[in-house]
Amino acid sequence: MTKAAQASASGNPVAAGIAFMCLGCFCMVALDVSVRFLLERYSLLQVVLLRCTFSAVLILVIAAARGELGKLGTRRPGWHAARSVLMAGSVLSFFYALRYLPLADIIIFAFAAPLIVTALSRPFLGEVVGPWRWGAVLAGFLGVLIV
Repeated sequence: MTKAAQASASGNPVAAGIAFMCLGCFCMVALDVSVRFLLERYSLLQVVLLRCTFSAVLILVIAAARGELGKLGTRRPGWHAARSVLMAGSVLSFFYALRYLPLADIIIFAFAAPLIVTALSRPFLGEVVGPWRWGAVLAGFLGVLIV
């Protein structure tokens, strides 16, 4: 049993959260490194197709194992298709960057997402962002830059 599963089974949600976060970060780094190696041999579109296909199969297997295949349906297929196209474009752009930029720079750009979302929340969502939230976002981003 993995540490994440042990923490979850023991009933300690904080330990389970920490373990799953560490596992998720490890998986993302492993993906970045493996994509970098795959791009030396295969085309960008093949690697993106492999990643998207693997994700879709994994989601289907997990949903089937839990008996929740019916929950994968949507009442808004147009929006779902648009989101899928945007996600594929995002993966394509990220993998393209992996081929040409240093990994440290790419990680900084990826961790800048909360800063960008916070900055765009006012014009797109009309949400007022207070100084405390801006301070928290900037402190987190500075932490990423330091590391």
